[in-house]
Amino acid sequence: MMPPIYRQDQHLQPVSQNGSSPSAMTQSMDQLVNLGVGTLGRTVATAHEPHSSHTFHCWLRADSDVAGAIEVGSIIVAVADDGSDAVFGTVNRFRAYDDIATVVADIYGHNFGDPDPDIMAPTDALEVLLVSCQVMRSLTGLARPVRHSPIMLPTTRGLRFALGQIDARGASAFSGGAIPVGILRNVDGTLVPVCIDEDYVIGPEAAHVNIAGVSGLAAKTSAIVFLCRSLLAHGRKRTAIVLLNVKGQDFLYLDRPNPRLRGDVWSQDAYNAIRVPPEPFIDARFFAPRSPENAQRTQSRRRLPTEPLSWSLPMVLDDLPTLFEQSDWDDRVAGAWLVVADEVRRGALTSYRAMLNWIDAELVASGRDSWVRGHHIATWSKLRARLRHFPQVYRGLLSLDAHGVDVPWHTLTGGSVIVIDAAMLDDRGTGLVLGRTIAALTEVLTAPGAALDAAIVVADELSKLAPAWSPQQTPLAARLVDIAARGRSTGLILFGGEQFASSVDQQVIDNAATHLLGRTEDRELAQPAYALLGDEIKARLRALPQGSLYVRAPKLSQGIILRFPIPPCASDDRRIEQSPDPASTSTNTGSQTPPIATPTRTGASTLNRAMPASPHRVTEATFDATGTSPNGARPTDA
Repeated sequence: MMPPIYRQDQHLQPVSQNGSSPSAMTQSMDQLVNLGVGTLGRTVATAHEPHSSHTFHCWLRADSDVAGAIEVGSIIVAVADDGSDAVFGTVNRFRAYDDIATVVADIYGHNFGDPDPDIMAPTDALEVLLVSCQVMRSLTGLARPVRHSPIMLPTTRGLRFALGQIDARGASAFSGGAIPVGILRNVDGTLVPVCIDEDYVIGPEAAHVNIAGVSGLAAKTSAIVFLCRSLLAHGRKRTAIVLLNVKGQDFLYLDRPNPRLRGDVWSQDAYNAIRVPPEPFIDARFFAPRSPENAQRTQSRRRLPTEPLSWSLPMVLDDLPTLFEQSDWDDRVAGAWLVVADEVRRGALTSYRAMLNWIDAELVASGRDSWVRGHHIATWSKLRARLRHFPQVYRGLLSLDAHGVDVPWHTLTGGSVIVIDAAMLDDRGTGLVLGRTIAALTEVLTAPGAALDAAIVVADELSKLAPAWSPQQTPLAARLVDIAARGRSTGLILFGGEQFASSVDQQVIDNAATHLLGRTEDRELAQPAYALLGDEIKARLRALPQGSLYVRAPKLSQGIILRFPIPPCASDDRRIEQSPDPASTSTNTGSQTPPIATPTRTGASTLNRAMPASPHRVTEATFDATGTSPNGARPTDA
C-alpha cells in the first residue's frame, strides 16, 4: 500500500511544545517543507538498525522520479505523522535489498542463468532502497530519535534552515556577515547559496580556513580566490588580504579578468545569485624580491607591473632563523644568534653587512680563546658561515644595507589586496616571506587606532611550512601554530592549503574553523583524520569534479557538497591574452581594465522547479547581503 501523499493545499498539524502556538509551528512547516513534491518514502527503524538522536533511516518509493534522484549528499526532511516535528538530514549511506535469499535462486528465476532482459522471471523480485541520514537540524531542536514520519523535501527556506543560516521564522542565524562559499543543488533541482558566518571565519568566535585536495584536480586556488572575493563583497569588517604566491602564477594575475567567465552561464548566474561582483581585484598590488641586476625590476614571473622587495636586517631579524636548515638550528646556534639579535635590537648593528663584520671582529678579538661571549668558537664559525651564505642564496630579497624596501603595511585598509610572489624561492625562503608578513601584519593590527579589524594571510603548501612529520618544530611552524590557536584574538587569520591535510601539523589543521575538501586520494582518506567520514562520502570525494567541495563549518552540523563558480581572475599569463592591455604608467596597482560586466539576469524569480529538463540556473531571489530570503517562497510557488 502506497504511503499517503501530502497535497499542497493540506496543512500539517504540529503539536504545541514549550509554549509554541500550533499555528506558528504550522506556518513554519509549510514554509520549510515542500508539500508540492509529495511524500517520497517513510522512516523505518529495525532491531538491527534503530534510529538515534543523530541518525535516521528510511525507505524510498519506487514510482517517483524525484525519489529516484536522491543520492549521497541530498538533503531530505522527515515530518512526524502527528506534525510535532520536522527533522532535516543529509543522506550519507545507501543500501539496496531484494527478497531473494541466494544468488542461485536469482539465476534459477532467470531461466537458469540467461541474462536476456526479454526473458521474464516467474515473479517480480521486491527491491527496497534503504537510505541512512545524518541529522542536520530539527524544528523543535530536541535531541531525540525521529518518530514515524513520511519523507519529503525541503523548500529553499527549509534548506537554508537545515544549513544553519536562518531560524524557523526566516530570521538570520548569523552574528556576522553571510559569506557565500558556493551553491548547493538538492535532489529536485533546488539551488541555494551556502553561506558561512563571518564571525566564524575571521573571528572573534572562531577563525581560519583550511582547504585540501589533489593538486590540479581539487581547484584549491580557485576556491580560495572565490572565497576572498566573496568575503570582501559581504564581510562587515575592515579586512585586508595578503596572498603568498608560492608556485607558478597562481595569484599573479588577480587584477586581470578571467575570459573563461564570459562563456560560463552557470557561473555568471551564480555570481548574480550570491551578489558577488564577478570582477578581478583591480586594485591589488604585487610585490616580489628585487632583481640583483636591476634595482628597478623584480624576479617575478608576472609580466605586468610589480613592486620590488628588499629587506634589511632589522626587518627580518625575528624571522632570519627560518632560513637555517633544521639540522643546523640547535640550542647552541640559537644561543649565539640571541647574542647577535640583542646587538641589533639595541642599535649597535643596523645592517646585514655590519652584522657580518661584527661577528668577524669578535672572532678575531677572541685570539686563542675557545669561547666567545659564552659560546664555543665552533658554534660562532658555524653561525657565521650560514649567515654569509644567505645573501648569496636569496639575492635581492636580503639587503646588505641599512635601508630596505618593504610592503607599505601601514597603508593597508579594508579591502586592500596584496600579492607577494615567492615562487622563485625555496621552502625556507618562502618561510622567511611568510614570517615577515605575519610580523608586519601583527604590528599593524595591534597598533593604536588600527585601520583594520582583520588581516587574512593566504598560504599554500602548508605541509612544507608546518609539516606534521618534523621531529623538531621549526620557528616558522611554531609561529603558525600560535596563529592558528590565538590569531583570531588579534585579527590575524590564516587561509591555508595543502594536498594532504594529514601532512600538516595537527594543531594548524584542528584550529581551522572551516574545512574545504576537494578531490582526495584513497591513501589520504585512509588517515585517522578522515575516520568520521562515511564510506560513501569518501567514495564521492575520490571522484569529486573540479569546482565542487565538501564543506564543514561551525554552523553546519553536517558536511555538505557544493559547487562554486569559476573565479573572476585570470590564473596565469595565458589567460590574459584576450584581455585588454594593462596600464603601464604605474608600478603599483596593475591594470585598470574594466571588469567583466555583470550579466543580465534572465532567470525566474525563484529557484528551479522540481526536476527541470534544462540545465539549472541559479537566481538571486534566494539570497541577500544579510543572509535572509527576500520572500521565503517555495520552489513550487508560482
